[in-house]
Amino acid sequence: MTSARLGIAVVDIRNLQAIGDKLHYRNARGRLVPIRRIYNRAIADELIARKVRLPFQLTHAWDVEWAGHPNWYFLISKFSIPWLSQSPQHYAAVPPAVFLSDFLEGPGREQLAAAGVPLPGGIGPEAVYRELLLKPLFSFAGKGIQFEPSQAQLEEIPVAQRANFLLQQRMRFVPTIETPYGLTG
Repeated sequence: MTSARLGIAVVDIRNLQAIGDKLHYRNARGRLVPIRRIYNRAIADELIARKVRLPFQLTHAWDVEWAGHPNWYFLISKFSIPWLSQSPQHYAAVPPAVFLSDFLEGPGREQLAAAGVPLPGGIGPEAVYRELLLKPLFSFAGKGIQFEPSQAQLEEIPVAQRANFLLQQRMRFVPTIETPYGLTG
């Protein structure tokens, strides 16, 4: 969509070429094109997990404007959601969320209920939170997200690690983008 609608080249990060402090890519005609701005979709965790060897140092201070540097958005956004979602005027734009530690040992359960998140009546180990996602704060690309966690699964997370997890209301997306596999949201 980015290429078709905006004319922005979609380039495999493994094909970039460094010349001095500039990054380049080869267009369809094989011409070397300098990159002025990067709309980043590279996820550092994925590069590491897949053992991708980049032809340049990602951490170098390249002469390029980043529209989302690999070190920025994901950590900040997930960590901020509980605070951004606490006030009722934000519920329309930010999904209700709390830290797991607050949900199990503090006011988190009440905060989610007050935001209108459907929660099961009981809180025994068999209770399943169908409208919640359990997300580790410090992972990327959807790694470690658990849909419909149970009370038992939440309690299995050690107390010392619970502040590093987020419980967020599950979002439902309307399928709008045509992919080779059908519509997606």
